[in-house]
Amino acid sequence: MTSRRALSLVLRSVPPSAIGITQLTPPRNTALLPLRIAISKPAQRAYLTSVLFFSTCFLLLLVSIAAYLAFYWTFIPRIGFSRPIHLQFDSLESPPWGIANLAPELVSLQPYDVKIQIRLPRTKTNTEIGNFMVETVLYAPGEKGSVVDESKMPVVKSVDTNKVLASSRRSAILTYYSPVVDLARKATELHWLILGWRLEAETLEVPVFTGVSFAKGWRNVPDTMQIQVQSSARMQIYEASVVFKARFQGLRWIMYNHRLTSAFVFIGAFWGTEVLFTAICWAILSVWIFSGDDTTVKSEDADTRRIKAEDSEEEDPARLSDTERTYPTYSKGPAMRFNSPAIKKEETEPEPFPQLLTTALEADDEDESDDFFDSGLGTSLESTGNTSSKEALRKRKNKQSRT
Repeated sequence: MTSRRALSLVLRSVPPSAIGITQLTPPRNTALLPLRIAISKPAQRAYLTSVLFFSTCFLLLLVSIAAYLAFYWTFIPRIGFSRPIHLQFDSLESPPWGIANLAPELVSLQPYDVKIQIRLPRTKTNTEIGNFMVETVLYAPGEKGSVVDESKMPVVKSVDTNKVLASSRRSAILTYYSPVVDLARKATELHWLILGWRLEAETLEVPVFTGVSFAKGWRNVPDTMQIQVQSSARMQIYEASVVFKARFQGLRWIMYNHRLTSAFVFIGAFWGTEVLFTAICWAILSVWIFSGDDTTVKSEDADTRRIKAEDSEEEDPARLSDTERTYPTYSKGPAMRFNSPAIKKEETEPEPFPQLLTTALEADDEDESDDFFDSGLGTSLESTGNTSSKEALRKRKNKQSRT
């Protein structure tokens, strides 16, 4: 009986985790554990942060694409364009001339190749003239946004040289065919000529400028061009036009000829720069906001500690309760007062389980006697003291002797 009671006392004083006994969790809690983790506050904070991060990155990507498209549209001019030239035949003395409006296709610091296309019929007059001259003049714009009136455009002979940005004179001639070759060529193309699918005409391309470029500034970029066809006799002309073709160099050449690669590189660069500066701004704002909150919290903690310190100073531990420290006397003298000094309580570590178990087993080996007396450890008998235990033992022996 003694060993069982001692063993039960030992097992009660030892926590279950010390002897390898773990508390089993219900199956329902185990099944709901992943759901609780998924809807916990740290998980919700992570979800919100991820949504904000990816939304911001996607928005910045759209901004980068729009920025690259705007940059491409502004930086890369048209590769080529043409303008019709309406020739004017004023009198027999003046050669035919015409003008063309070039705005706003031309840009500064960009080389251009310029050609004049003239379509001439193969008449006897045109073939007998032989060589003729094509003169081209580029004029600077007037006031910004003004519209050129073609009917008031001056002839080359009376042009104001202060407004001329570039000029050129080139020669041209129709292709010569001997009478026999010309007759054979017409015979092979006779059916096309009868049906009207072909004409007895020839188109000449006269290069007037090669790699011409203009200085920076809108006043240095021409907006009007005038041509004049000079010959010994009046020429017969079907139509005329001017063709500008940009000669890209450097970055413009790369962006135009490698569009997908340049788009990927520039959009990535724009997007990376935007993300970097957004992260820097977010870090600065976070540090500024959270640092202010920490300062406030720290100041509140300091005030709380100061208040607690003042409260502890005002309290007098000796005067908390006079009843417990006042004892009456038999005489009529003053009551006795006793102040016990504060004793620091030290936490005692529980005895390891193996040592307690060894003690219990040793107690089991001892012989049981009738003189055994339960000390009442852990019960109300513990408060009776050593004197009451001896008294109870003496009374028990006297009772047994009487019987």
